[in-house]
Amino acid sequence: MDSFTKQRISAILEAYIDLKVPGDLRAEVRLTYRFNERTVILSEERPDWLQRKWDSTELVHFCLKENGWRVYARQSGNEWAPLSSIPPSKDFEDVLEQVEMDTQEVIWVT
Repeated sequence: MDSFTKQRISAILEAYIDLKVPGDLRAEVRLTYRFNERTVILSEERPDWLQRKWDSTELVHFCLKENGWRVYARQSGNEWAPLSSIPPSKDFEDVLEQVEMDTQEVIWVT
């Protein structure tokens, strides 16, 4: 992934995270992301007060494929699989919006 794409996605995710996690809850939960070759990994972190560290749980993988961005979620057995409910898109913001809506409650369990 080229540096321009990484900068663009970073700006999109920073704005998304600012909206998703209210300021008064950021001591309790935070969203982070990292790049791994052609993948962007969105994680949730919560504090482990006893060990004085943040525990991280990967929520979703955005993988850049030939046909666009594909969304992967953890299935049973800790394996990652593409979400059939979110079609690939050339536009990262489009798949992020679909993740936010998460109509099947695969990522954001309410």
